This record gives sequence, structure tokens and C-alpha cells, in this order.
Amino acid sequence: MLRPCHQGYVSVVSDFLLAHEELWTALTDRLFLKGRLRPARKLEDLYLLEGSHGIRGLIYHEAAGFTFPAVIPPLDTVDMDALGEALRSFGKITTLMGNSRVIDVCTAAVGRAPAYRVDYLHMVRPCGASCFSAENPVPREVYEHLKPGQVREVYPLQRAYEIEEVLLEPEKFNPLICMNHLREALKKQQIYGTRINGSLAAKAGTNALGANWVQLGGIFTLPGFRGRGVARRLMARLLENLDEQGLGSTLFVKPENIPAVSLYRRVGFTDTGPFSIAYYLR
Repeated sequence: MLRPCHQGYVSVVSDFLLAHEELWTALTDRLFLKGRLRPARKLEDLYLLEGSHGIRGLIYHEAAGFTFPAVIPPLDTVDMDALGEALRSFGKITTLMGNSRVIDVCTAAVGRAPAYRVDYLHMVRPCGASCFSAENPVPREVYEHLKPGQVREVYPLQRAYEIEEVLLEPEKFNPLICMNHLREALKKQQIYGTRINGSLAAKAGTNALGANWVQLGGIFTLPGFRGRGVARRLMARLLENLDEQGLGSTLFVKPENIPAVSLYRRVGFTDTGPFSIAYYLR
């Protein structure tokens, strides 16, 4: 059964989302402010998915088309027919993201194939999980918290990252959008860089801030500095800082990116399962 949320569900929704926040940190980043659910108008975008044993999930759907079905496993206890019916009732959908099996159901319910679909491995690291030491840097390797005033210096790293790792159509890279996004990220997120012999060689940071968990992203090392352990040490330092703040970490990685998967496991991340994002043409 699918039930629209209203003010009376604030406590139920908050408890559900926070109990499983590591599975959908990007969603709690949208819905929470300073650890509390944002104003009631956000509830208009939420629907409870109930099963025989209580709430099994939530569907978040914005009028602009962004849709996030937040469903907890085991999925065989979830009414997938109700989930599909909900998707068909929404009308406009531009992006679907969530557990891969759930996205399979959702794309089938939409009735048309997405323009693009990207599959990831979702990984989590609880606060304080074991992590290898960040010591023994390469000569003249310096770590720093990157600030908004450094946006032009960080831009080449961000540009290379977006073209290599993010954009579905790299040939359509837009410098202005990239710069504006980076400027906002440096203001709102925790982004760290590695400087070698005076030049920025790598970066890593958060791209979503939940209540008790953060989502990491933008992890990138310039090709000329790869294979030297630069990313491993930078990740270790970033995670040490997040541990001090009492925050767990989540991230997405393409499963075929074996070096990255190996790195994340080495610094304490474990797999939770496949995660997908489906993009529909506007």
C-alpha cells in the first residue's frame, strides 16, 4: 500500500530514514537540515510504502521529475506492484535512483527504457572503521582542506574528473556549469586535496551531507600521479577527519573500476549491493 505523507508522519518518516541512512545519504541530504526533517512542504514529495510488517520504504518524487525509491531489503517483503503503480501515477520522471532491483521494477513500470542507465556498487564505511595509516607520503606531499577562494586552481582537477568519470556525453562538457558547481561544492562540502611539489595532484571529499552519514564523491587523481598511493593516503586523511566528526561514509563506484574498488575496501568500506541511476530525456 502506498500512502501520501503529511505532518502527522514526521516522526515516522524521520525514524525510518535515519535508521537506514547509509543506504540513501543523498536523500537525507535533501530532506534534513541540522539533523531534522525540513519544513512540512517536503512531505508533499514523500509517499510511504507499507507492507505486512510496517513501513518497507519511502518514495521521494519531485515535480521536476527526480525520483528516489528508498526501499530496505529484503525486497521480497515489498509490494512491487504498489511501487510500480506509484511510478505510473507520478507522470513526469527524469531521473530514477536507488537499489538496482528496485530500479528494474521502476523502469518497467514507467513503460519506456531510460536514455541512459549507470550501474554502481554501493559501499559503506561506519564511523571509526579500521583504516590503514596515512603516513609515509611521497616527497613533498602536502594535504589541505580546499576553500572557495581556490576554485580556479581546483578547476582543472574537477574538469578532468567530470570528463573521465561523470559525464554521460563528455563532448558536451560545459565549463561554466562545471565552475559554478565546483564553487558551490567548495562552499558547502568538505573537500581535500593533495599537493605534490606545489601542484594539486588529487582531490577527495563529500558531495552529500546527511544527518549521521556523508556521501563521498569527486575522488580523482591526475593520470601523471597515479600508481603512487596518493589517493590512498588522501582518502585515509579524509576519513580520519570524518571519524573525528562522528560521521560514517558512503560512496558509489563503477564495479568495473577494480583499482578504485580495491582502494575503498582497503580503507574500510564494504559492499551493500548494486545501485543504479536511470536518466530519461526531459
